Amino acid sequence: MTIMVLVWLMPTLLAIAVLLFATIKQSFVSARRTAELAAGLLIAGFPFIFVSSAQLALMVYITLVQLSALLLAARLVFGRLEPAFVFPSTQRNCLIVVVLLVIGMIGWAFDTYKGISVDITWVGVATIAAVALVHMSFFLQLLWAKRHFSLHLNDSRRPLKDLPTVSVCVPARNEDHALTDCLASVLASDYPKLEVLVLDDCSQDKTSQIIRSFAHDGVRFIQGELPADGWLGKNQARQTLAEHASGDFLLFLDVDTRVSPDSISQLIDFTLDSNIRMVSVLPQNRLGFRPGAVFDTLRFYWQQVLPVTPRRVTVASQLWVINATAFKALGGFKSVAHKITPEASFARRLGNSNAYRFITSQTALGVTTAKHWPSELASAIRHLYPTYKRQPLFALGAAAGTLLLFVAPPIISISSIITGQYGVLFVASSTAWIVATVTYGLVRRQSHPHVWLMMILLLPFTALQEAMLTFASLLQYEFGEVNWKGRNICYPVIRLVQNPSDPAALQARR
Repeated sequence: MTIMVLVWLMPTLLAIAVLLFATIKQSFVSARRTAELAAGLLIAGFPFIFVSSAQLALMVYITLVQLSALLLAARLVFGRLEPAFVFPSTQRNCLIVVVLLVIGMIGWAFDTYKGISVDITWVGVATIAAVALVHMSFFLQLLWAKRHFSLHLNDSRRPLKDLPTVSVCVPARNEDHALTDCLASVLASDYPKLEVLVLDDCSQDKTSQIIRSFAHDGVRFIQGELPADGWLGKNQARQTLAEHASGDFLLFLDVDTRVSPDSISQLIDFTLDSNIRMVSVLPQNRLGFRPGAVFDTLRFYWQQVLPVTPRRVTVASQLWVINATAFKALGGFKSVAHKITPEASFARRLGNSNAYRFITSQTALGVTTAKHWPSELASAIRHLYPTYKRQPLFALGAAAGTLLLFVAPPIISISSIITGQYGVLFVASSTAWIVATVTYGLVRRQSHPHVWLMMILLLPFTALQEAMLTFASLLQYEFGEVNWKGRNICYPVIRLVQNPSDPAALQARR
């Protein structure tokens, strides 16, 4: 190895050792000061990367690893997380950085010592071949999902006396743009035993007036309160709705979701026929050629192509129904007060006893979404980083993996066509691209029936958007604010180190 590599490697390894030391038996204040030293060492090592004689690809790799380590130091320096979480989290992430550095050093050794040679082309072929195999596994999982996530519609109806009562629970905060259409669709339902409850979660627009305007149709108005310590505002709103509801089943509905007249009847029949306690529905998007439809995020693509396990179930947040008795037995929202997707916890626990089902909506079921692009982006930022357990290297790895899966194959295939190189790399990348396109098209053909062909063409751009949203979610949770309807949700999700009675902390939760 060159002297420059050694000059770079020594402060980098020392910085990682300092970070590990900062998280072992230190107070938070001293840990922050120690992390500042680690950050200084990492910054000092950057110039030596670029004056080395390594290949460009390897220099980029090492630089990204260095930046990842700097990110770990920065989260300690900024001190936004509780030591009980951030200290073990930093230790795990530092070990990942060490592994990545070892891989980088092996590559550097191959590049430096003339007696060892590695054909980078075959490394690329192996990587893209692995990508193709991953997409094939996604395709097989989707075939399984299509069999298990479909709703078989039932034309028969139970006698009125055998029908359970259903409470439709709608939390609303600053929703005057969408609430009227949502409630109108619910009130048009043909289900005979229905009560509708809407909670105004401290709105600052005309939401409360809209709710009260439906009073003559039987809609019950519930006034919400500021979130208590440790609660996400939406979860507290749902818990309040559940406490006021009297139905045998609770149907939680987002304001931007619409139902057809027989949607609720079909869902309750399905729940009773299947003898399950909970069902969630992925709505169809029928907005047409709008950014919110064409540039939808990959969240529900992942839900359907990743395998279902005891720890990971497929769940939708826009509309879900749960048996009221089962809901209480699970502890209600009190057991998941700070969770971004509390319904996932309920679904996972009920799924272990085969009491939960996920279904994708279809035209006959008539559950649709009217969510627009800005709301989709904001929702992605709220969900992505918590999905990766608030671990920086997990989130960064997911962003890089998304680009590798969906952006690299078309770029390599098109480049091979332009240069006329139709070798093994072209075959591997084209196979990966075709299988990915078919799988993605099958998912979007059902979820976005009007624009699915356009979405297939824009898949690489959608993947790039997903990677950028993942990184933005990481940065906002770690160093900024993540807002839902004007309310900072970072406080309960990552438990900021603040005094809950402090006026600034209270204002952040409003």
